[in-house]
Amino acid sequence: AQQPSGAVRQTKGAVVCLADGVSCSSNAKEASQLSVTTFINDYFSTPESWTVKECVARVLSSLNSWLYHHGKHASHRQNSLVTTFSGIVFKSNTAYLFHIGDSRIYHLRQGKLQQITRDHVQFRSKNDSFLYRALGMDCHLDVDFSQIELQQGDRFVLTTDGVHESVSHEYLQSVAAQKNVSLESLAKSLCSEAEANGSTDNLSCFI
Repeated sequence: AQQPSGAVRQTKGAVVCLADGVSCSSNAKEASQLSVTTFINDYFSTPESWTVKECVARVLSSLNSWLYHHGKHASHRQNSLVTTFSGIVFKSNTAYLFHIGDSRIYHLRQGKLQQITRDHVQFRSKNDSFLYRALGMDCHLDVDFSQIELQQGDRFVLTTDGVHESVSHEYLQSVAAQKNVSLESLAKSLCSEAEANGSTDNLSCFI
C-alpha cells in the first residue's frame, strides 16, 4: 500500500493491492511480489491527464504482458509467472476497485460485510477447482472494474483464499467491524484464525 502526500495524493489518490502467486508455479512468490511493487510504482508514474481506470488498465496490461512473456519462455510450465491481483485506488470520495483471480475484496458499511469481487474459479467437482483468470496466465487480460462512493466509516478487507476459505463470513464480519482496535491487529487475528482452522495456504489480509 502507498499513500503519498501533497499534490500526488490529490491527483492519484492512495493505493492498496494484494497478490497471491498460484501454488502450481515455483515462481509464485516472485510473481506476486513483482506485481504489487511494479503496479504501485508504475501507477504513480502515469500521466495526470489519465483517469484512474485508464491508469490501472494500462499498468495492469503492461504488467500482464511482461509476466506472460517471461513465463511462457520459462523452461518448464511450473516456472510460469502467474498471480491473482486485487486492488483499490482511493481518490477523493471514491474507491476504484480492480480484480482478477480468487483473492477477494470485501466492503464493510454500518456493520454489514459484502463481498465485492467475484472469484474467477471453475469447479470440476465439489473438491476440485481451478483458476481460469489470473495475471500472467494469458496474453489477453480481462480485469473486473467497479467503483464505490465512500461514506464515513467504510472499511475494505482484502484477503487471499488461504484466509477467506478457512474462516466463516460471520467471523470475518465480526472481526472487520471491531472498533478501537488497530486495523493491523484485526488483519493478523484473521490470519491466525485461518491458520488455527487448518489452512496451509498463504495467509494475507489487509484492512
